[in-house]
Amino acid sequence: MIQFPKLKFKDYDNQPVGYLQAKLDGHLAKIHMGGCLFHVYTKNDIDITEKVMKINHIAILLAALPAHSILLGELYCPGVPATSVSTMLNNADQRLRLAVFAAPIFQGKDLTDTCLQSVMKILTLRGFEVPDTTDIQLGQHGLTEKRKEELLQIAIKNNWEGWVLKEGHMVGWYKLKPVKTLDAFVFATYASDSQRYKGGLKAVRIGVWNEDGTIRDLGTVGNGFKLPYRLRFVPKDKMDILLKTDWSKTDEKNFRKHLDVAMEAGLISRNTLTNKVCEVAYDCVAAAGKLRFPRFLRWRDDKGRINCTVEQL
Repeated sequence: MIQFPKLKFKDYDNQPVGYLQAKLDGHLAKIHMGGCLFHVYTKNDIDITEKVMKINHIAILLAALPAHSILLGELYCPGVPATSVSTMLNNADQRLRLAVFAAPIFQGKDLTDTCLQSVMKILTLRGFEVPDTTDIQLGQHGLTEKRKEELLQIAIKNNWEGWVLKEGHMVGWYKLKPVKTLDAFVFATYASDSQRYKGGLKAVRIGVWNEDGTIRDLGTVGNGFKLPYRLRFVPKDKMDILLKTDWSKTDEKNFRKHLDVAMEAGLISRNTLTNKVCEVAYDCVAAAGKLRFPRFLRWRDDKGRINCTVEQL
């Protein structure tokens, strides 16, 4: 199995930026041309070569790759969410496209430190589609909040997933993606089964109203709840045990602080969350209709369940 470069994204705030590259809404494709045969792998190193070979226009391009080349690209379809790419690949849907955003090795030459624009030109001359790439050279100043918002609006207008900010061709990659939000109501809660605070809040299940009056299940939300808030839901008998524990002798010295905050807020029942409205951030809606990477933002006590409708999606 070929060793592909590891894609490690970092926080873009206050970091040097050399290039802006459009982030398309698709699935990562790692491509290797050894001698005369190409192989394509997913992000998780699953070989999808046979499936890609059935997408005629992509197979023809890859077959003409020079030997000893590695490309990193994205399989996508304009106007179709990334969650549908796997199905399209299984069905040999000829609408699938390949956009190549990096070429760490080309024709046996290491291009790691080569100018990104130069690499994109090499790929374009070979007939490959490449994402929109802009040379901005912001040095150590990064992007202003105003400029970030302008870029996100451009991404939304073009149906891109966002942007990748790069220090160089294969160095310092940062994701900049629009954050979608909606208001949903809680219709189920889940208790933590961890040994430390079993019974505390683990996650909530949220939904919105369909047009026919049924509930559309958007899945569970666990991220975004702070530890002191989770601890408010710990049953009294379990809380009594936690309060008697000497946390100063463990690696959890700050845990006592969280307990104090929770106690000051008062213990409440998980049932009080049912029907409450919360604002949730998410990346997109997955194929199964659930929110992808949902994060709790805040409670909306100014809104009721009736305000949570599917039109927000």
